[in-house]
Amino acid sequence: MTVSGLCVLCLPAARSFVTIATLFMGFGLMEGAMVGQFPLLVLECVGKHKVNQAWGYIMLFTGVSVGIGPPLAGLMADKLGSYTASFYTAGAILIIGASITSLMAFVKQPPEESDETQSYDEEL
Repeated sequence: MTVSGLCVLCLPAARSFVTIATLFMGFGLMEGAMVGQFPLLVLECVGKHKVNQAWGYIMLFTGVSVGIGPPLAGLMADKLGSYTASFYTAGAILIIGASITSLMAFVKQPPEESDETQSYDEEL
């Protein structure tokens, strides 16, 4: 996610097609890797019993941000006269999101019950 944010931050400085294509290739590869790992991250954060609800909330907020982002970028471009600030804002948001996600490694999680214990209790 950090590399995706850096690619977006560098887009205003791109002056040739090759540079833009290279940045978009980096962005696309990192975005694909992030999308592939995202369900695993959600599962690790909330556990298997709440993953459906968590995924629903994530899709809600993703939809809202996808719906609001382009008009907001256009409004910024209309007010400021350039899309540069929009690219910097989008890149910064991606990098901040990656930073918050990386802090998850330092949060102590309670130990999960094993499936054997759970199924034993259910049989009683």
